[in-house]
Amino acid sequence: MNLKRFFLFNFVLIILVLLITELFFYQTYRNKYYNLIELQLRNNKDFSKLNVKDHLPSYKKSILYNYKEHRDKEKFVEIGKSDKLPIITIGCSYAYGIFLDKKDTLAGQLNKVTGRTVYNLGLSGTGPQLVYEQLADSSIKKEIPEAEYVIYVFLHNHIMRQFMGIITPNLGYVNIRYYIDKKGNLKKKKQLPLFINSSFAYRTYLEKQMNEKNQQEIQKGIPLFLKTMEESVKVMKKNYPNAKFVLIEFPQAYMCTPGYVDKSTELTEKNIKDIEKLGIIYINAEQLVGHKYRDVKKYRIADQDHPNEIVWKEMAPALKNKLNL
Repeated sequence: MNLKRFFLFNFVLIILVLLITELFFYQTYRNKYYNLIELQLRNNKDFSKLNVKDHLPSYKKSILYNYKEHRDKEKFVEIGKSDKLPIITIGCSYAYGIFLDKKDTLAGQLNKVTGRTVYNLGLSGTGPQLVYEQLADSSIKKEIPEAEYVIYVFLHNHIMRQFMGIITPNLGYVNIRYYIDKKGNLKKKKQLPLFINSSFAYRTYLEKQMNEKNQQEIQKGIPLFLKTMEESVKVMKKNYPNAKFVLIEFPQAYMCTPGYVDKSTELTEKNIKDIEKLGIIYINAEQLVGHKYRDVKKYRIADQDHPNEIVWKEMAPALKNKLNL
């Protein structure tokens, strides 16, 4: 009887410690992002009427990630007559064109200047693993039977997103993550049960792990990113044998700060050569147009991060000429 009480007491004690620990991380995690989200809402007219608390991480938003539910595919109707094949744009919120009208996104502007049908497969908050998942998805092939170009809008931050336990702090989705096994194959990590993924203690651990793995990835020459791109090109070629894969590197907001010199947030010359060896066409957005996109007031929406319509109206004709679209 005493033994049963002993085990019961210890079990209850462990549960209590776990609950207190979880409560601590819950409060710490939310406080960490409160000021950041409040600043975003205050500076963005699209967010100004929204409540900060509605955008904080929560258990309600901690669900197992399913990109099919998250995906927001838009088909742009072909303008004019063209015998050329469609274009696919893919990537995160930059490619999606968050807070822009459809006609003002990269896909909309490419549709305007080329007369082709353009499919916008951009997904906010995602990275290269979602590019691979989408291109490998058989339902995408059914919806888009033909394509000549897949244009991936890449940010250096996508390298870190390979290791993210969540897509963005204010969404809380558990992300899809991959790794390279001992045989050199790209493998998908199994997602843990929902009650673990919902834990803020676990999220905190994943963030720490993400930063460490991101540093290792960059130091080793971005091997996981290259492997993901290699597999993305393979599945693209399987579905669209004659299609070309284009990677456009676009500068992120932190590269717009005065006196920015940190080249660690840009692909190196070796990175670019390794990407091109995979048969990918590499394009630097700033080199393409002949100037930098570092003026946040001129080239970014109110959040001082995402590109505005001026960027895509300028880039679409340049891409058309560069790729002979």
